[in-house]
Amino acid sequence: MTNDEPNSFIRHYIEKDQTKSDYSKITIGMEVTHKAFGHGKIIDIFSDSLTIKFDKFDKEKMFEYPSAFENGFLMLMESIKSNSNDLVWYVCYGSNLCLERFMCYLTGNGSSKFNISANPRNICSDKTHPRDIKNTEIPYELYFAKLSSVWGGSVAFLDKDKQGKTYGRAYLISKAQYNHIKKCEGNWYKYEISLGEIDGIKTVTFTNKDRFIDISPVSIDYRRVMINGLEEMGVDKETAEEYLDSKIK
Repeated sequence: MTNDEPNSFIRHYIEKDQTKSDYSKITIGMEVTHKAFGHGKIIDIFSDSLTIKFDKFDKEKMFEYPSAFENGFLMLMESIKSNSNDLVWYVCYGSNLCLERFMCYLTGNGSSKFNISANPRNICSDKTHPRDIKNTEIPYELYFAKLSSVWGGSVAFLDKDKQGKTYGRAYLISKAQYNHIKKCEGNWYKYEISLGEIDGIKTVTFTNKDRFIDISPVSIDYRRVMINGLEEMGVDKETAEEYLDSKIK
């Protein structure tokens, strides 16, 4: 994937809450978010295009207007904030670091890339992609334990009683999506941890209340999906490998 082309999952996302009346109100200086490029500001508007300066890029990027909004490539931040009461930032740290794996929970689809079977019984009523995605750091220690029947080895948990630095990926999703994911994760992940707020919206994750002590080897597929997620976050593969090596006992 190049810096100028969002991946296939991002391309399929359509934000249904944005209406044509929103587009007529768009002005220079308004904040937007893009599924691949993140937060930015509109710096110029023309009859059929607009220019945006994204926080993490030196060069401006031009988009067709208003089709970039209609097709879900761009979203107005004020549209997100106006619906913030129904939204939550879910911060993941295990296999859900990978967007493709995360979307399996919502769609019920599988992934041949990561050997994940489809689960049509667990389809969320809201199958839309995250409204926004941010990298973050979780201040608790990551560890691996239990024996997952899905992955064939230990899976990731947080030790809520031990400080640490864990890579986290925050997905801005509806509360219905969050509750669905938490239910799918099962009894091992019942303990919710508040991580404050991002942009005024509640930020949470979950783990087990007590640290598990029964440990199995981490499977190749589970490690691979976490590496893929870390690379999506911008972590180079060598650093990602070293990070997991330091956590897997």
